[in-house]
Amino acid sequence: GSNALGSLTYSSQDSFRIYNNDIRCNTRGSQLDGEPIKFDPAFWGFSRYTKIYNNVLKARTQTDFNHANIHFDFAIELGYEKELEIYDNDIEGSIDNNWLYKETNYSMWVHDNKIRTKQFYTEGYAAGIVLEFDVYDCIVENNTIDSAMQGIYFSIRNNCYIKDVVIRNNKITNAGQNIVYNNANGMLLGAYVDAIGVNYENILIEHNTASACQAGGIVKPQYGMCFQGADTINGLTVRNNILNGVITDQTLMVKPIAIVTNSTFSNNVTYGGNFNAIFSNWQGTLTLPSGQGNVFSGNWEGTQNPNFNANYEVQNPALINAGTDGLTIGYNAGGGGGGDVLPPTVISTNPVNNATGVPAGAYNIVITFNEAMNAATLNSANITGISGTFTTGADYVSINAVLLPNAEYTITIAGVQDAAGNTIAAPYVFSFTTGAAPVYYDKFRTRMKNN
Repeated sequence: GSNALGSLTYSSQDSFRIYNNDIRCNTRGSQLDGEPIKFDPAFWGFSRYTKIYNNVLKARTQTDFNHANIHFDFAIELGYEKELEIYDNDIEGSIDNNWLYKETNYSMWVHDNKIRTKQFYTEGYAAGIVLEFDVYDCIVENNTIDSAMQGIYFSIRNNCYIKDVVIRNNKITNAGQNIVYNNANGMLLGAYVDAIGVNYENILIEHNTASACQAGGIVKPQYGMCFQGADTINGLTVRNNILNGVITDQTLMVKPIAIVTNSTFSNNVTYGGNFNAIFSNWQGTLTLPSGQGNVFSGNWEGTQNPNFNANYEVQNPALINAGTDGLTIGYNAGGGGGGDVLPPTVISTNPVNNATGVPAGAYNIVITFNEAMNAATLNSANITGISGTFTTGADYVSINAVLLPNAEYTITIAGVQDAAGNTIAAPYVFSFTTGAAPVYYDKFRTRMKNN
């Protein structure tokens, strides 16, 4: 409906679950949000461990759009989240998230969603996935995004930071540029920053395939990948991506205000149009060997920039699962581009780390991971510091143990693997102490001593 905020509005939740819903906003009042799922800006407390999955979400219809007042198309708009997961949703509209901070393993993990927007050439701003304000420790992977003006976009404000972000194995199709609404720039992936005090650090972009709309009369995106306007860029890695279709302006723009350091561009391919690139404020040259840890090799074909070598002569390769020099690059719906290559992480334990007064005697210790695990690896060889009976579920292991009174336990998890065979990156360690023995235990001990 024409809700002032959203059809489902929340804030300051812990372990909130939103799943198996069908939420469609069919009307929308002028200058009202009316989004299917939205955080309540009246309450700015953090939500933790929210999961949004298996929903059908539809933002407002085209007929009640007002170019003068409303220029966003959000199906999900959230803010102040820690350890948020959005997955397996069918979405018409955008995913927009603000102020993302890590709780234990990540701030937000957006994966395996099917996203489509309204026709960008008849409406206003239509993005696929938007990351706004501060963005830390975020993972965006295995999503399909269709008909967006901007596929995956950083919308950054003054004095904000983009740090430790992974964008991998996403497929962006039919991207274009809107010339109706303020001549908004189209972009397949990246950020066009009009702010001060903004920095990019440790951003990995790999195995994505992005293509411009090929329909006649549609303006192609102005940029392919764009990293412009930040004060500094440090640790930007762009590898094994495919960009398809004519770009209006730059295929690749890396143009910070100050300096680019410790960055790598490798094994990327563009085809179906002319190549153009703009680089500025690079510490060292773009050709090998390059200064300040920057590496630039084996990249896009093209000759307009003298620092580029035509490493690849790509003649109409398949958009999906393209490969060059033995590398499988770009998105593949079957898990191509490396599929699931992220190591599993522990998201919770019971008892929690540093817990005190845990009851002595029989106790069920539970360790939960962020994804489905290989049950054969959830055993006493890989989980040490405790003995008991191990029982596994899809994403957890429980250990039925007998805990001694007034004891300290330290449990180490190492060598466990997810269902795809990825091993946990580093040992996970948590500790707890038990309380005094139960009364029946003391009585038994006293009786034995007296006898």
